[in-house]
Amino acid sequence: MQPVTIIAGPRDRFSVTERWLDNLFATTPGAGDLHRVIFVAGGAPQHLRDRWTSRFGDRVEFVLRDDFVNQPQVRNIGLAMADTELSVLADNDCYPRAGWLEAMVRCQQETGAVMVSPLILQKPDEIHCAGTDLYKNVRDGKEFGHKYLRFYKMPYNEGSNLTRSPIDYGELHLELVETKATIELEAFDEAIPEVGEVDSGLAWAKGGRTMYFEPEAVVHFDLRGHIDEDDIEFFAWRWDFDSVAAGYRHFYDKRGFDVTEEDAFSGFLLDYNAYVGQLARRHPSATTLRIGHLAKKLGDGASLAPKLLRDEYRRRVNGAKHRSLSD
Repeated sequence: MQPVTIIAGPRDRFSVTERWLDNLFATTPGAGDLHRVIFVAGGAPQHLRDRWTSRFGDRVEFVLRDDFVNQPQVRNIGLAMADTELSVLADNDCYPRAGWLEAMVRCQQETGAVMVSPLILQKPDEIHCAGTDLYKNVRDGKEFGHKYLRFYKMPYNEGSNLTRSPIDYGELHLELVETKATIELEAFDEAIPEVGEVDSGLAWAKGGRTMYFEPEAVVHFDLRGHIDEDDIEFFAWRWDFDSVAAGYRHFYDKRGFDVTEEDAFSGFLLDYNAYVGQLARRHPSATTLRIGHLAKKLGDGASLAPKLLRDEYRRRVNGAKHRSLSD
């Protein structure tokens, strides 16, 4: 099998990195030897950096910066270091299953795809997406883009009849890409911290390249997994309303259509941000994080934030979007 550079970094949590690396080495023959492994992270607590390098420093090249870095930055840093024809781009909360890399490389060789996306599960037996499409709709003279995740929430077991097929983009959780073409086509725009998967798909398509879904490569995206005290500040930075809204504005200016899914994204941001909660954001600790989780379980979706504050968040997200898209 040809060598591949495996580039990974945190999606929104530092605490799952050791678990991810353990899984990588358990499911990927040649990782850290035949296949170079690069892990890029910014702003991780020193005690985590020390553990990572102590446990994996002989098999992983760590690029550890002081300031937080987003997903496109992770990918661009790693791609600039890559010395192989193909690279894997992965988040540290997406766990591959045995045979994943061989299946993705085989698909790339047989199709000539610039990017291959695996079957992504969000539970051990539930599909997150089995390929993806970009659907466009026009409302009141404005063009809107919608992400369509094929077979979303459908049950999955080995032996399903899913088949390899072309796609419009790939979810960023894990992808196999042609290194040189991805760099030359500037597939990862660092000004787009969210919905970069659509932007990269458009970049590859503009370059005349195809993308494919490969069902024999299976990975498990740990949707809404455990958040640790060490993750609070990075999680809050990653999902900051204003920076995400600015990224959507940049996408609109660059691509000429609105990809906020006709405002559906603001509801997602509100709900997902509530996973940490305001108390833990203001006073980061294991205790405030537990209090926020308890409040959420008891039914307060914003984790101790009053309705007025929830409404203000929604106004900020929608307001930023509407202001930026009407300039």
